[in-house]
Amino acid sequence: MDIYIKSFNRPFLLDKCLESIKKFASDFSGKIIVMDDGTPQKYLNKIQEKYPDILILKSQFYQEKACAIENDLEPPKNIPSQFWKETIAKGSDYFILIEDDCWFCEPIDFTDVENQMKIFNLQLVKLLWMGNEALISDKIEKETTSLVITNPELFTRNSFLFDLIYRKKTCKIDSILNRLGIPIEKNLLKYYQVYAVANAIFSKQYYLKAWETSQNKVDELAQIMQVIQIPNADLNVGHSKKEWIRTSLKTTASKQNKEYLDADFDVYSLNKILNETWFQNQFEVFNFDNDISSAFIQKIISQNNFPENTFNSWQDWYNKLKQSYEKIGCKITNDR
Repeated sequence: MDIYIKSFNRPFLLDKCLESIKKFASDFSGKIIVMDDGTPQKYLNKIQEKYPDILILKSQFYQEKACAIENDLEPPKNIPSQFWKETIAKGSDYFILIEDDCWFCEPIDFTDVENQMKIFNLQLVKLLWMGNEALISDKIEKETTSLVITNPELFTRNSFLFDLIYRKKTCKIDSILNRLGIPIEKNLLKYYQVYAVANAIFSKQYYLKAWETSQNKVDELAQIMQVIQIPNADLNVGHSKKEWIRTSLKTTASKQNKEYLDADFDVYSLNKILNETWFQNQFEVFNFDNDISSAFIQKIISQNNFPENTFNSWQDWYNKLKQSYEKIGCKITNDR
């Protein structure tokens, strides 16, 4: 079982992710592949020096994005989905896909988990759901030593009907169903019980099916439509008994898809000084129970020239980001 890490310009978090694998996955014998999309080379060099056994691959957009970052420009918004898909297609039949702002927080017996994936023909096992019970099914089929195998109840597994209701909204069919007492938005959330972008264990067959029609973009509804085409007997999913992965919300990789926050804060500038702080070996000690401390963020901002970005403006941005997750049922428990 291989581990793939999506990475983009936050080596301070990538380091934490890799360190957590070393700490909590002592029996791991597969490959660790970092799929990077623009982290400047000097940071990747330091990562490679600290973890010589990992493989770092670069997307087709790497050079353009890294150059923009090094020149304090906003990088292009191209999504390297084709690069992810082609890389994963060459790897193990079962794999873990994690993002660089996430880390393991529990010991994992990978050999045992992979055996259970094979025995029960599992296509997807979620390792992170941020306490949001709507993202995992309560229709339990079986429990093993470490996994919960479920049978989610979906409104429809007909991909054509799903497309009409949720993607095209043809003939206002969603409005009609809502008037009939069928809560369309609530039912849509249940589809995420059989779908994940990352932070889960996947079968290669499942992952390639989900991304079959995606070309350098992320269209989650299109991917769900692909997934539900897998025959019911083969679409076996589950989750770990407790969350094995935690995530950071103190920064984001970019402003992309965060415009709704309406908060005046430049995350690129914050990431730049956090990158340099980490590069100079002045980062706070990694805490695998918690996110980066707010006190450390305050210290970093106060020590650097942030003409427009103050600690108060960061707090406003961060609180709005947290609230956006809490609004859909997530619980932010690793804050400090």
